[in-house]
Amino acid sequence: MPAPSAEGFKDPIVTQSQFDYYDDFVEGHVYEPFAWQVSRQDAAALNDCLQVGELRREDGTVVAGASSAADVLSPFILNTFKAMRARIRMPDGLLHAKEIVTLHAPAREGDTLRAKLKIKSKYEKNGRRFVVLEHDIRRADDDAPVMTFDRLVAWVK
Repeated sequence: MPAPSAEGFKDPIVTQSQFDYYDDFVEGHVYEPFAWQVSRQDAAALNDCLQVGELRREDGTVVAGASSAADVLSPFILNTFKAMRARIRMPDGLLHAKEIVTLHAPAREGDTLRAKLKIKSKYEKNGRRFVVLEHDIRRADDDAPVMTFDRLVAWVK
């Protein structure tokens, strides 16, 4: 794992720790981007688990032309822990508490995607420690935004 470079962030080589601890995180720290692709097989495996109906408005009317092309990826497959697992040494017992997701544009099978992970905030509440991780997912070829989400995690150490 590349050593984080934000000021005040403990270098994992220096700490010799197996995990990243709550006190190690610095608000505003941005990790090295993580790139990945979703294959047709990965998309098919997810689609076999989901039954997605027509896209409808609040009044129940069908959105014309909203059926996506076969190669458009489900947002569920993009909302992944891959970037977190690649850049943060997560201890067992974390609680994924909440997410706020914003979709910007579709991603397609074979697109190379790049996720930038940022420590948006951290705080303590009712004796529990929380970290908010901001994920900015973009297509690598044109830097077009695909999805952003904030993931709230209860940190155990």
